[in-house]
Amino acid sequence: MNQFWILLLLIAPAWQRLDAQNQFTAVWRPGFIFNHTFSDRWSGSAGLDLEANWLRKTGDRDPEIAFRPDNLNLQLGAAYQLTADLNLSGGYQLSWRSLHRESTDLEHRFLQQLSLSERWNKFRLQGRLRTEQRFFRSRNYTIIHRLRSRLSANFPLQGEQLDPGEPYLNLNTEWLFNLSIDQPLFFRETRSYVGIGWRLSNGQRLENGLELRNGLVNTQRDRRYNLHWRMTWIL
Repeated sequence: MNQFWILLLLIAPAWQRLDAQNQFTAVWRPGFIFNHTFSDRWSGSAGLDLEANWLRKTGDRDPEIAFRPDNLNLQLGAAYQLTADLNLSGGYQLSWRSLHRESTDLEHRFLQQLSLSERWNKFRLQGRLRTEQRFFRSRNYTIIHRLRSRLSANFPLQGEQLDPGEPYLNLNTEWLFNLSIDQPLFFRETRSYVGIGWRLSNGQRLENGLELRNGLVNTQRDRRYNLHWRMTWIL
């Protein structure tokens, strides 16, 4: 119930800023991430998540409230710990998009990532730079280049160490640039996330958070807002 009220508080500012051309969508996103360590330096991961739209509003139209699955994403990745603070990784994502429509789109995505992390007392700070190559069936698999830059921080909410059963806070802000269009800086997308997680007794984690995405859709500065309610079980 508390999560519901937080959701309403985050929706309200975006809702008030809607004008005749702005768009707003609310999405529920449950998912699983499985991590495995192969050695001191090598690790791998696999993830599966679903994006289900439950509210959509465009400009001055009445909001459309309908729960329907939209995207299903499967991710595979591998990482190499170059130094104690520097991590190199790469991955592949397969997405089935527009599941509620008669013609489902398909996306193949390849990614390369550089992460730099630093610990300061109980705080873990991280900077991440990622490049992506995206291929959509609906666009005849024409390559789309995207650049992503993220800053994040996470820390336990009780004490200096994250013990089993205790909560932690995860905060991050990310900027996305579509390098395959004109004015990628102008049409950048911003994603801000706040999540509360719990470390379970078996070392697994359960995280529940909200991510607000926004970006310009045209030169008249009309915006698109997406609010994602993410529920992730990290194995």
